[in-house]
Amino acid sequence: MKENLLNEEEIVRLARRGDQEAFHRLVEEYSSLVERTVRVLVYDRADLEDTVQEVWLDVWRGLRGFETGKPFRPWLLVILANRCRQRGRKTRLATVALDPETVEEVADVKPDVPAQVLEHFSFADLKAELNHLPANQLELIALRFFADLELEEIARLLQQPLSTVKSRLYRTLNTLRQTYHKSNPRSDRPQV
Repeated sequence: MKENLLNEEEIVRLARRGDQEAFHRLVEEYSSLVERTVRVLVYDRADLEDTVQEVWLDVWRGLRGFETGKPFRPWLLVILANRCRQRGRKTRLATVALDPETVEEVADVKPDVPAQVLEHFSFADLKAELNHLPANQLELIALRFFADLELEEIARLLQQPLSTVKSRLYRTLNTLRQTYHKSNPRSDRPQV
């Protein structure tokens, strides 16, 4: 395969035909996104590794059904979300295993107004608050801030109207903000 001359569409086309080298390039390209997103949606480290492997297995099995000419990333994230939902049904999403590197990734992903809510949480605060979110709210946070999806992409992925996604994300961030201020009532804390 000609390394630098192939665009993503060509790589996907080759992978659809069973080219393992092309598939490996897709895994290399998207492994960080998959691992970062699964890390937020899955209960423990062992499940995380299993889920990442299952996502890539599902992608490999589903490649023949992938419509060429369509973007690969949203299709991959649909598979990821479905696999995490299946995993969540098997093992309740009770905690979020975050490390300091993950928290930094959240802050780096979207420097916009909703991210301001997250930036005022310490690592321990963020981990504690995310642990208490229902799975559907945690999924929104993961898709927006860990998978770096735009709201329109999240709406397509979840098959929900854009307005629904916006309001759910707003409510989720507002819940995090209120919980934070209740548990940290010091007046020198910045208001978000």
